[in-house]
Amino acid sequence: PLSSQDDSPASTKTQADQETLLNERSLMDLVIHGISNNRVWIFLGFLAPFYNTIGENIGAVLEGVGIDIIAYLDYQSQSIGLFVLHVLSLVMLIMLVIVTFSVVGSIFVFYNYKLSRLGDRYIRRSGLLTKHEISMRLSRIQIAVQQQDWLDLIIGRINLRFEQNTSLPAGGRQAGSINNASKLIVPSVTPTQSAMLIQDAFDVKAFSSIVFQRISKRFIFRVLAFPILPILFMINTLVLKTSELDVPVWSFLLALNIILVSLVYLR
Repeated sequence: PLSSQDDSPASTKTQADQETLLNERSLMDLVIHGISNNRVWIFLGFLAPFYNTIGENIGAVLEGVGIDIIAYLDYQSQSIGLFVLHVLSLVMLIMLVIVTFSVVGSIFVFYNYKLSRLGDRYIRRSGLLTKHEISMRLSRIQIAVQQQDWLDLIIGRINLRFEQNTSLPAGGRQAGSINNASKLIVPSVTPTQSAMLIQDAFDVKAFSSIVFQRISKRFIFRVLAFPILPILFMINTLVLKTSELDVPVWSFLLALNIILVSLVYLR
């Protein structure tokens, strides 16, 4: 007997309803994300009810571990070199604490991160103490943002963010929140993973190979020249009134003024 595939609507719907895992973040990825991105405000928000207690007891805690801040930063009782060394050590200690809090905040928010696709929806699930789930239709995604700072460039990571149109009711938005329903964040992915997700979301072939043309350098000159113009006008006015400068200097200032004006207003 001949076998045939079941092409019934019920079978097609079952295949479409299967959830496909697109990306997941390991604990090491979250540590990298916390180091390269400032998530310390998440931890500070968690500690907000304890600010007064921490402020009252931080001095006693530091003295308990053998750190006397007043003596440590007393520049009159130590040499300049030692004082600078103490300040740098204190700054490095503060930066270490901030980075540690940032890593903890990243783990709190993105722990067990999973991005999956179900039919025409992206679903993001993450969270350590509180589990968050964000669902976004592919048809509503309008923008894909790849964000990198200098540390992300060194370690080769990208923060990918999908954004949909924000023409939603006021109750459906949470402005400034990582768990904003109109934004879907994929933290610290590799460039290859980012390109694959963008291509899947927008269904564009070879999206990463599109060559963009950079703006003209004249735009930078225009931005820099704009605040200089009032100063040059004042100098020219002063020269015309006092006539203390000779003609070549005045001619040079006038020519420079004309050139900057042209760069600002001419296209």
